[in-house]
Amino acid sequence: MAAREVPRWKRKQPQPATTVIQLRGRQARRFTRDLAAVPDGKEGKEGTAVPGAWRFRKHLVPFAWLAGLAVASGVRAVPHPLLWGMLASVAVPVLMVLCTRHLPDWTRRAVDVAALVTSAWLPLLAMLPLRQCVPWLLLTWAPLAALWVRHYRWRPQSPAPLPAPDDDAATWAALCEQQKWNARLGTAERLVGGGRRYPVQCDGIKTVMKKILAQPDHVAGAWHSPVTEVYAERDPKGVTTAGFLTILPGNSLQASAWWDGAGMDPATGLVQAGRFADGSPAHMKWYTPRYGTRHDLISGTTGSGKTALLDLYCMIALTSGCFVPIICDPQEGQSLPFWRDKCLYASGVGQVERMLRGLYAGFLDRSSYLATLPWVDDGVKMPGMPFFDYELTGLPMPLIILDEAHMVLKDGSRQQRAIRDAVLDMARLIRKTGGKMTLATQMPSLEDLGGKQALRDMLRGGNVWSGRTANRVATGMLGLVKDPSEIPRYFSNGEETAGLGYMDGPDNRPDAPMRTLRVGKDHYRNPPPVRTLDGRFLEAMDAAMKQAVSPTSTVAPVVPARNERTGGLGNLMQFPRRDDTPRPDPAPEPVAEGRRCVDAVWQVLSDRDAEMTRGEVIKWVGDLARSWERKPWSIKAIQTALTDLAEGKDPARPVAKPRDGVYRAVVSESKPHQSAS
Repeated sequence: MAAREVPRWKRKQPQPATTVIQLRGRQARRFTRDLAAVPDGKEGKEGTAVPGAWRFRKHLVPFAWLAGLAVASGVRAVPHPLLWGMLASVAVPVLMVLCTRHLPDWTRRAVDVAALVTSAWLPLLAMLPLRQCVPWLLLTWAPLAALWVRHYRWRPQSPAPLPAPDDDAATWAALCEQQKWNARLGTAERLVGGGRRYPVQCDGIKTVMKKILAQPDHVAGAWHSPVTEVYAERDPKGVTTAGFLTILPGNSLQASAWWDGAGMDPATGLVQAGRFADGSPAHMKWYTPRYGTRHDLISGTTGSGKTALLDLYCMIALTSGCFVPIICDPQEGQSLPFWRDKCLYASGVGQVERMLRGLYAGFLDRSSYLATLPWVDDGVKMPGMPFFDYELTGLPMPLIILDEAHMVLKDGSRQQRAIRDAVLDMARLIRKTGGKMTLATQMPSLEDLGGKQALRDMLRGGNVWSGRTANRVATGMLGLVKDPSEIPRYFSNGEETAGLGYMDGPDNRPDAPMRTLRVGKDHYRNPPPVRTLDGRFLEAMDAAMKQAVSPTSTVAPVVPARNERTGGLGNLMQFPRRDDTPRPDPAPEPVAEGRRCVDAVWQVLSDRDAEMTRGEVIKWVGDLARSWERKPWSIKAIQTALTDLAEGKDPARPVAKPRDGVYRAVVSESKPHQSAS
């Protein structure tokens, strides 16, 4: 017997897989408002931000209520005011209650009380003049308004909660597994602004912090952030197996930090030149009591912020009161034009040569003076000072700023060699005589420093700052681990990253990104006063600058005029640019050797001044060739050049081969290498 067919209208409808919740009335309206307040791609209300004064909108409710009661007193002007007042005392409170049922419990209770007070006041305002009701109205309104404002007082936004430690730990574990690192994270430390910092502990056998620092892109990429927001750095104590991982919620270096007008701390010799990405100050060591000064090496490509940092140097030096800026600008005075008529200023190669010759003589004279200056050390009378101390001597400290140093230090003409020798000798001497040298160049290679390894080593012994560079070759030259060429050219808002870089100073944080301070316009409108050098130093400078200049110099031997502003030396800009007497044409300089593959290999090895594997040499030579705007050499050509240099076929460029596949340049100070021009 066939089964009887069940009509469709009697069939059981299938139940849905999930429970359907239907919202009606007030719950539906509240759910709709909450859903509209959630930002795209986020859940909850924590992501919403209330801009500007809109945060204080709830504070205005009591005042709006008071204004409404004052307006209601105008009902006395209509016919039958008491009747209208009675009707309003019923209608207005009912509307107040009905329109606020969707608000929180405390607000609803407060509105209920306000509605009751409104119902009592509207008939009174309809019968009595407003001036008689004002004192009693304010007395009734003030307590309710005080309670309302106290409840809805402004509260600062609580810092964003730290992400779950398991998330960062899982990301770090995946990164270590991919890079084959053996390192673990410690307990997170909260930073100002919502960031977090984890201590990193390496095993020391398979992994050290230097191995992690060499991969900044992978560290930042694991959190999908730029290198200025997520970065690793070594432990400031110098432990090679310990460091820190910093994770910031945003690019804190995008907003410029301004100089507050503070100078050098005379007790410690520290100056604040910038701030790190985590907000902590970045210091430089300028001076150590009973020791001497510290030199500076500043590097970076065009637009990296070198000139702005030198401007900050001048401001800090003058504010400190113990430094005297002396600017040597071979770029005809275009680098730091603001200080041209305020400080001792030499523009052009010829004036720079004369200024350096005079400064060298002044430091030699001061050295002889300090050698015979008696002083007392813990009750013991000493016949002379083997150091410099500002408190004991009271002598001003010259701050020599040599901008665009490569223009006058390259091993070329006789004049440039004279400048190079003067700079090298002063870098060795002036620390004990109170002189500080700041050298700025785009590329701190031996070629740009006149082939003098000793000059770069002495400058690196002080403070090193590097902005964005054009290639990674400068990393080894500056003694850094992080590559400055990976600094982006622009921030996310399109602003240039001028001043963004790495600094090796007393904070011992060369791996943490930082940004230099900017000088505000108010400081330029009222610059600090310029202190003069002591008379003995100026006399020695005058005597040296009166001497005949070198045959290739383009500046005549004019005696500087004395004036009150400089304390002795006249304005160098008033010197004649050229001598009127005709001069014979100088002998032609020898033509520099072409940029061959062997030249590039030698420059890479000598600039690194450390052991390099064959792969590293090939990679760096390729980068150097691209910076020379030429096609990179083949691997075979680079290997042939390495073999020839290691076999001693070029005696002027000795290269050692400690082991198979590893090379190192044997740089001798007496025989500097002849790099390509």
